Amino acid sequence: MKELYRFRQFLAEGVIKENIDFPELEDEFEGAMDAMVVEPEVYLQDIIKASPEEIVSDDYYEVMNAVEQGVYSEDEAVELAKAWAKEKLSTLSEGVVKEGEYTYMNDANAEFGPDVLDLDYDKIRHYIANIKGDDFANNFIDGYNDDFYENVVRFFDKIENPTDEEVINFIDAEIEK
Repeated sequence: MKELYRFRQFLAEGVIKENIDFPELEDEFEGAMDAMVVEPEVYLQDIIKASPEEIVSDDYYEVMNAVEQGVYSEDEAVELAKAWAKEKLSTLSEGVVKEGEYTYMNDANAEFGPDVLDLDYDKIRHYIANIKGDDFANNFIDGYNDDFYENVVRFFDKIENPTDEEVINFIDAEIEK
C-alpha cells in the first residue's frame, strides 16, 4: 500500500512523466462531455482551480466515492485530480487544429470532408488587395488559378495547423510567382 501511495505521489508531483491514470475522474470527465455540460477546457480548468473540499465532494461523485472507499486519501485524490487535469488539458491542446485570422474550419468541404482547416479567402483577398490592388486580388482568388489552389493543398499537407504568420508567408510567396 505504501508503494502505491508513493507512486501516486510521484505522479501527482510530476516526478514520473507517465500518463496519469485516474479512472474515477476520467469517468466524471467523460460523463460531463457526453452530457455536453461544459467545454473540456473549462471543465479541466475548474478542477485545477477547485478547492480540496470541492474535489472530494459530490461535485466529483466518482472521486468522492473512491475517497470514501479508501482507494485514495483526500490529499491523494486532490493532488492526483489536479495533476490529471493539468495533463489532460495539455494533451487536449496538442495537435488541436485552431482557426486563425486567415483560416477557418470548413464544414462544407466536399473534396476533403467536414472539419477541414481552410484559408479564409475573403480575408486573403483583402490582404492581397492591400499589397497588389483589387484587380490583382480578384483575379488571383477568383480567376482560374489552379496552381495556387494546388499549392494551398500542399501547404496544408505540410503544415496541418499553420499560424497566421505562416499563412501570410505562404500567400506572399504565392503572389510573387
